[in-house]
Amino acid sequence: MMRYRVNRKIRQGPLFPAPLAGVLTLAALIALSYLWLCGRCDAISAEIQQIEHRRVELRRRLVAEEYRWAQMNTLSRIRAALANFGIVMEAPEERRILRLLRPVDVEDVEPLAAAPQLVFQPFRAESRIP
Repeated sequence: MMRYRVNRKIRQGPLFPAPLAGVLTLAALIALSYLWLCGRCDAISAEIQQIEHRRVELRRRLVAEEYRWAQMNTLSRIRAALANFGIVMEAPEERRILRLLRPVDVEDVEPLAAAPQLVFQPFRAESRIP
């Protein structure tokens, strides 16, 4: 009887080439890094958009508040507020007005010490009590 000989080739060395494994691993790392960077850029761009929208909203509110403040500071509104709180304001007497024609030097302070002191004391219109 004849024996069949099994032709088995014995492989020596790795089953998968090492340089190819290194290249594939490097490609996978680069692909994952690219995906991570892409996601990070998307997150940062969304955050920047939110900050820009917040800035536009705050700018709009600032302009509106400045307009309200300017409207509130008109002479007619100030007079109405003074009347509402019962405050009577009059122009000062001529002797209580100090007019400076030139800047005051430190040496000139002594003669000015005798000048009357100006104190603003608001009082109610009906009682005239400070």
